[in-house]
Amino acid sequence: MNESLETFQRWFWVSLMMLIFYCWLLFLKTRRPQTWLRYNAAEATAWSRLGLPRGLAGIARQFGASKASTICLRVIVVLFALLMLLNAGAYVYFKNRIPPKPHSLTLKPAPASPSKPAR
Repeated sequence: MNESLETFQRWFWVSLMMLIFYCWLLFLKTRRPQTWLRYNAAEATAWSRLGLPRGLAGIARQFGASKASTICLRVIVVLFALLMLLNAGAYVYFKNRIPPKPHSLTLKPAPASPSKPAR
């Protein structure tokens, strides 16, 4: 397989994993809001314990509870789905157009020359 095709394949799997992760986050945010808000509060507490000012942690918590974060998650899910489909399409399109990588030549060691008799 060609190196370019391997890159398309690798990015397909990476974007699929990211799509699954962000779909899971979107599911939590839209279908299990209590779990999402508990997670959001725990995250804000962890950031404040790490020394982040409470104002910034509060802003992040408010954003996590807002409609804007739901819209951002939906946009991210759509973008990763498009990236996944584009990589799959590119792989299928270029599969027969890019010649396969030639096998590396394996050099066989030269035959040993007959040793001269010692005088």
